[in-house]
Amino acid sequence: WVKGESRLLSGSKDGVVCTWDVHQKSDEPSTVFTGHTEAVEALSYCPTSRTLATCSLDASFLLWDLRQHQATAAHPGGQGPLTCVHHSPLNPHLLATAGEAGVAQVWDLRRVGAKPLREFRGHRKQV
Repeated sequence: WVKGESRLLSGSKDGVVCTWDVHQKSDEPSTVFTGHTEAVEALSYCPTSRTLATCSLDASFLLWDLRQHQATAAHPGGQGPLTCVHHSPLNPHLLATAGEAGVAQVWDLRRVGAKPLREFRGHRKQV
């Protein structure tokens, strides 16, 4: 959900991300975002920046501006297919990702394209 709104967010196995207005009578999505080449595994909405982050089995995470209806940044995760993404509840500039390599990473969204701020390698299997 988009906090405080009637929009639902979803990602699918075909790599597409959709927004849905639950008050519309139409069964069609309000917005369709394309950019991932494999399944979208998780998404996270940040109400402070109104940014949606998605991660995929294509080993990337994308940032979407829901006001402009476009991707604002793309980043290869660097640790194989990604299965988890989440904005920090304390800092809208921080994003965590994790995936099949068993590595969790923290990213500074002001420096997308840079290396992660931190990596956590304690898992032996997929996160």
